[in-house]
Amino acid sequence: MKLPAALCIVASAAVLCSSGYGETVEVKETILRFYEYEFNNTSGSLSCGYFQIKLGYWTDCGKPGPDWKTCANNMQCASKCVQNYMVRYARHYGCPATCEGYAREHNGGPRGCKNPNTIPYWKRVQKQGC
Repeated sequence: MKLPAALCIVASAAVLCSSGYGETVEVKETILRFYEYEFNNTSGSLSCGYFQIKLGYWTDCGKPGPDWKTCANNMQCASKCVQNYMVRYARHYGCPATCEGYAREHNGGPRGCKNPNTIPYWKRVQKQGC
């Protein structure tokens, strides 16, 4: 079933998002919960909010909400930003539409799945049940 562009539906333990190109990606809530845990327990970067969203990430996710910091500090808006980011970059750079692909893209950007520096982050996500 094709979903309209940018439509996300929470279904069971996943968030289904349409890329607008006839493909649907699934961003598990497990990943979103892990991002929140992980980023609320780290510091030292120029990022903010539930998922430590950086300004560039917010721009890439379509600038939801009134501004970067307001969105990043609002769970619904920050979740939408992460979902939009995954829809935008899922498979675009050859990263798999899997928990590992999403986690490594979130950590290392659109080509994060190809960056060996994102493997330790993926291992932490994987331990959370993803």
